[in-house]
Amino acid sequence: MLAQLMTLFTSMELRSEKPSAVHSSKYVFEYEDRWLVVDKKEVSSREYALLSSLLKEVARPVGNTMAYEWIQFLKGQGDVPMQAGRDIRITQLFFEKPTTPLREVEEAVHAFFEDNIRLLPVSSQLAFLVEKVSTYIQTDEDYLSFAAALESDFFIKTKLFIGKFHQADSTFPAFFKQEEDLFTKGLSLLPDQQILTVESIFPSLLIQELPDHLHSVLQCQVVEPVSHDTELLKTVRTFFENGFNASVTAEKLHIHRNTLQYRLSKFQEKTGITVRNFDGALIAYYASLLADRT
Repeated sequence: MLAQLMTLFTSMELRSEKPSAVHSSKYVFEYEDRWLVVDKKEVSSREYALLSSLLKEVARPVGNTMAYEWIQFLKGQGDVPMQAGRDIRITQLFFEKPTTPLREVEEAVHAFFEDNIRLLPVSSQLAFLVEKVSTYIQTDEDYLSFAAALESDFFIKTKLFIGKFHQADSTFPAFFKQEEDLFTKGLSLLPDQQILTVESIFPSLLIQELPDHLHSVLQCQVVEPVSHDTELLKTVRTFFENGFNASVTAEKLHIHRNTLQYRLSKFQEKTGITVRNFDGALIAYYASLLADRT
């Protein structure tokens, strides 16, 4: 019978393991401790009735069908649940405490983003926001305001990873998997940071992956000469993070611009490194990251 079925339905697949998900465009039937998967579009109503009478169908779970299909797509186990080719990005929400149900989060998503963003509940501590590319792209400040509202209105504390836009096609699940891994590492490397991105995580990740001999170079050449003045490393790091803008850096540090210039000069005096050019600022920045870990 199996050979006849696979001849009749050219899309039919025989799997030795039960599928962890059943996409809405597929039928799945149990067959002698194995599973048959076939495209619905290839099965007529009469053929479906016949298959159902001969085999046990694996039912799809109840609940939010669209959210379910998105989750399966992101896992690489289903088709994209929208017109393929459009760019999307995923913002990952991590809840510091288990949060069920997510009704309050859904209300906040709708209030902040209306229909521009879809919430995908994953677990009691994780949800995804799907954002399609449009005339207005949500900013880091928008997501920070959203997180602040969750905390102030519903006492839900979150950390967010804002992903990058990428074409919604068969390559997206692998792209998203990289972002999932980065978020997991970012939660560990930057526990005090609420908004995470590739840009914010990558420097700390590089420091973690540096071989010991390069750690020693940073420690000896930069960290140790200023070890008795921790404000210097903090100052040059803030200077780097604010694009070498003296006014913004002074404002962030709550100091006068003259004080900032004095600290930068003092750092150069102690280390022989000027942070007024990119190369010097870069090594000083990585040294400050290293100092935070020791």
